[in-house]
Amino acid sequence: MKHRLETARDTEAVGRQIVDWIATRIEVSDEFFSLPDLVQEALGVLGHEVGIDGRERARQFPGEANDFRRSRLEAAGLPSRALLQLRGLLEQA
Repeated sequence: MKHRLETARDTEAVGRQIVDWIATRIEVSDEFFSLPDLVQEALGVLGHEVGIDGRERARQFPGEANDFRRSRLEAAGLPSRALLQLRGLLEQA
């Protein structure tokens, strides 16, 4: 993506394409931004075995994953307007 953004004639258009792609993924797949229910349950059981709250960690995962996605896209050079749109999408997810 970084190369695409660096070589694009219109980085704003590429930014819109990226945001549109992520928006479509959010609409189609809840699991793109969260852990499947069975994985959450397993983490609850396994977490108990090692003394951590696995379910709480599972609840924290989507926010951490979204922060990571946002930071990677920012590092790749996603235009600021697209970053703002992305932030809104990820907060809703």
